Amino acid sequence: MKQPPAVISSGISGRGAVGAFEEMDAANAAYAQALMFFFTGDKTFARNGEKILETYAATVTSHEGQAWYLLVSWTGAIFPMAADLLHATDPDWKNDRVIAKWFNDVFLPPLHNRIAFGNRELAVINAMGAIGVYNEDPAAFYEALNHWVNCVPAYYYLTDDGPAPKVPDYWTPEVTPSDEFLTTLDAPTFPKDWTSWIAQSRENFSVDKRRGKLGDDITYMTKSVNAKDPGIVWTGAPGTYVNGYCAENSRDLGHVEVAFDSAMNLAEIAWNQGIDVYTPAAKRLTTFMEVFASLRLGEPPPASVTTPLHPMAMGDIYEIPYNHYHNLMGIDLPNTQKILETVFIPAAGARIDPVAPGDAGHDPANPRLYKFPAPYPSLFAFHIAGDDVWLAAFQPLTHRDLNAH
Repeated sequence: MKQPPAVISSGISGRGAVGAFEEMDAANAAYAQALMFFFTGDKTFARNGEKILETYAATVTSHEGQAWYLLVSWTGAIFPMAADLLHATDPDWKNDRVIAKWFNDVFLPPLHNRIAFGNRELAVINAMGAIGVYNEDPAAFYEALNHWVNCVPAYYYLTDDGPAPKVPDYWTPEVTPSDEFLTTLDAPTFPKDWTSWIAQSRENFSVDKRRGKLGDDITYMTKSVNAKDPGIVWTGAPGTYVNGYCAENSRDLGHVEVAFDSAMNLAEIAWNQGIDVYTPAAKRLTTFMEVFASLRLGEPPPASVTTPLHPMAMGDIYEIPYNHYHNLMGIDLPNTQKILETVFIPAAGARIDPVAPGDAGHDPANPRLYKFPAPYPSLFAFHIAGDDVWLAAFQPLTHRDLNAH
C-alpha cells in the first residue's frame, strides 16, 4: 500500500487523478481483509485491514476535483463496512473510534445535503447509511433513509405513478430533514469532543460555496421541481416513461447498474438494522429488475424509446435483491434468475469478453447483441464485468449472515 496523499482528487472519468484509484483499491482491500479475518480467524488479516484504515484516517483530509463528492461516496460506502466488521470481530482493535472521527470530519460533511440525482444521489445515500451505522450516528443514518425512500420513487418509474414519474423533490426543505432536526437527533450520543459533521458541512460545503461546481445538480434539480417536470432530469423523456425503467436507462445501462447497486446496498444495511425498506418498494424494484434483466437478455425497448440504449459493461447487481425478494419474500423473478444462472454463477467474478472485439463480436442472429463464448448467452453488453470495482464489493457476501452490525 502506497502512502496516500492528504488531498485526494480526480476529474471526470478519472482524468488527472491523484490517489483516487488507490483509495478505491484500499477500501476494497480493507473490506476483503476483514472478511478473510472473519472466516479464517487469522489476525494477520485483521491487522492488514486495520492498518489500511488507520493509514488513510491519519493522512487523508479532503477530496477535491470534479469528482469531489463522488470520491467520498464511493469509498465512503466500503471503508465503513470494513471498519464495522473489524470492530465487531476483533476485540483487540483499539483505534476504531479514530476511524469514526475520520468519517465524521472528512466524509459526512461533503455528503450532507448534497443535491444530486440518479446514480450520484444513490451513491451518496449508500455512503451516509454505511457511515451512520458504523459511527452509531442516528442523524446520518436518518438522512440516508429519508433520501432513499423519497429518491427511489423519483428514479424508478411504475405506470401506477401516473403518466409521469414523481418529481425529484427529496432534497427540498419540505422533504429533507433540517439541520436543526438532525442536530437534535444526534445530541444525546454525539461525542462531546467532536465537531458535528452538520456544522462542518454548513461551514465548508454549503450550497452557496458549491453552487455551480460540477456534479452538484442544484440548477436542473431546481428547474425540475419548480416546473413540476421530471423530464428535466430524465434521459429520453417522455419516451422513456416506461414501466420498470429508470431515469438513466437511456444514458447507459452501466450507470443504471451502479445506481441500483447503491440502492440495494442501503436497503440491506437498513435491513440489518431492523428497518425494512424492501417491502414498501417491492413492486417498483422487482419490476425494474425484471425489465432491466430482459434488456440485458436481448429484449428490445418499446417503440416509445427513441433515444439509443448504450449497453456498457454488465455487472452483477442482482444477488442482494434476488436473495431478499425471491428467496425471502417468494416473488417470482424469472428474468433475474436467468441472468444469475446463465451469466453470473458461471462467470464467478471473471471478466468475460465477446467472442471477438468491436463489431465482429455481435451475434449474427441478432446484431443488437454481443455473442459471448459458451456457456454464456448473447447479451446486450460490451462485456461481463468482473467483481473488481468498489461497487461490487458488497455483492459476493452480504453481512446478513455475519455476526456484525
